[in-house]
Amino acid sequence: MKLRKRCPPKSPLGKASKYIHPLDDYHKQHPDMQAILYCRVSAGMQGYTRRNLDTYKELLLSELKKRGIPVVGCHCEISSGWILNEDRWALMNAVEQAKKLIRKGIKVAIVTASTDRFLRNTYFTTDKPDLLPTEAEFDKLIELTCGVPLVTLLDPDMPPREVRSYQTKWGQEYKGHKGGRPEKREQGYKKKRRLRKLEQVIRLHKQGIAICKIVRQTGVKRSTINDWITEYEGVDIY
Repeated sequence: MKLRKRCPPKSPLGKASKYIHPLDDYHKQHPDMQAILYCRVSAGMQGYTRRNLDTYKELLLSELKKRGIPVVGCHCEISSGWILNEDRWALMNAVEQAKKLIRKGIKVAIVTASTDRFLRNTYFTTDKPDLLPTEAEFDKLIELTCGVPLVTLLDPDMPPREVRSYQTKWGQEYKGHKGGRPEKREQGYKKKRRLRKLEQVIRLHKQGIAICKIVRQTGVKRSTINDWITEYEGVDIY
């Protein structure tokens, strides 16, 4: 188990926007920018069972595509945000790729979803979810990333509670969950639920979405999706 090396306790809380750029503002200043994606989750359960890494990656790819920003790399890892050394291997790989492109005169930035993907306060725990990083920790992040521009989709200064709200919505959207109360189980509910999933699967397939992504978004097994496509493709089920 890693011991946390704590930054000086007297260091004041930092203002993220002094160190990290909001995506839309940075894009306006640098319309020819290219992006290297960085995705991080802090535990294996998040990374594999909940597929949060895939969620962040698909979210960023979609948002950058909307803005016409080329993506030249993507680096994902499972690591704690308070670790600020070479153990953050994916972040280090992103930095090295960025440095090579910058030396070629290419305007490139490392882009992630929110400030907490880059950095957590050393004292952060689930019991203290709103604890922000200090100036010393932000300075360490900038030192570690060698001054490569760091950019976030959300406002870098967005309060943690609002960030978590966005993260919940993203998870529901990209995993096919609606959230809210469970539906009332009336007679025939299984048939109705199956029909909704069937319609969603066929619609996504007609849009050209890959089978593996349909599996993640709907929660339907690959074999079932293949059976439905074979049986209902070209049939009006709406």
